[in-house]
Amino acid sequence: MILRITRTFPRKKYNGIGLGSYYLQKYSKEVNIIFTKKINSKYFSINKKNRLIEIQYNDLKFGENNLFNFLFILISKIYGEFVYFFNIYFYLKKKRIQISKIHLHSINYIFSAIILKKIFNVPLYLNFGGSEYYRLKKYRLLNLIIKNADIIFTVSKSIFNELKPKFSKKVVHTSNGIDKKIFNCKKNKRKKQLIAVGNLRWQKNYLKMIEAFNIFFKTNKDYKLIIIGDGEDKQKIKQTIQKLNLEKQITLAGYKSQKKISYMLNESEVFLMSSLSEGMPKSLMEALACGTPVVISDVGDCSFIAKGCGIVLKKYYDKKNIATAIKSMISDKKKYKKYKINCLTNSKNFSWKTYCDKVFNYY
Repeated sequence: MILRITRTFPRKKYNGIGLGSYYLQKYSKEVNIIFTKKINSKYFSINKKNRLIEIQYNDLKFGENNLFNFLFILISKIYGEFVYFFNIYFYLKKKRIQISKIHLHSINYIFSAIILKKIFNVPLYLNFGGSEYYRLKKYRLLNLIIKNADIIFTVSKSIFNELKPKFSKKVVHTSNGIDKKIFNCKKNKRKKQLIAVGNLRWQKNYLKMIEAFNIFFKTNKDYKLIIIGDGEDKQKIKQTIQKLNLEKQITLAGYKSQKKISYMLNESEVFLMSSLSEGMPKSLMEALACGTPVVISDVGDCSFIAKGCGIVLKKYYDKKNIATAIKSMISDKKKYKKYKINCLTNSKNFSWKTYCDKVFNYY
């Protein structure tokens, strides 16, 4: 039996989260027991042979960068580790469940996973995301975590290349997956609309995107910007939009279903991503599958995924540079058509089945 530990799992309301754990349990031949954090939305149906247990507790997310806030949130994270560990441990003991391996789907609950690995004497498999890797890279914790994991999966080629020289036998590049039945080119008529998809948090650098759109909008009054997602920076983003008097031009659309996101990508002219850090962003892969050319930051695997599919910005921290790239994208129709064809060609490489098969090969 595989023990899956994941903070997120796809839900009716939040159907773009935790998809890796969802598809791995779906395609797995072994029985899976999944522990995930309880939130106020019904989770996706799982394979009948598997079990899903929700753990309820409250914690806080990292926000403003000050010592008091950091310490307070750190305490809540440690509390979450204790809650997760004891819930999982006593459930397994009570039900007399023998697990064969542990798969931790993000760095959340890493210490719980390490202790459980040692108690049950089973291998530990770990997924490393982009933002969490670059955050941990600054601290000695990274080596400790890698030392205690048997295999590390990363969707990011750049993270794989960084870790390979030192941990070549432990690190596996899996790429990422998308649902091709949902994300495909529907040949809708494209509106004069730009679109961004992702959580509203500092890593996504939405404030810079909005400032860039403000410059672009001064000479392109018929364009709008749609931002899909939610998060802790929502209020800051709303205030910036109001300050620039862009309430009619920029829409904060909140969370949307995958089908709705696909529809909106298909009707948008350009996909924007202004992130400061990424691994292998799923939202970018989904945009390519929908044939939507891109203007994106040169971070993580973005340039690798979107080669020939749009404009990849080295100076992604410069709002004027972003605005100029958007203008260039919409003005050159010949290049735009070529970018669109390349989007569909590149996206052929991404599927959840391919991702799962690669992971299973290392179990």
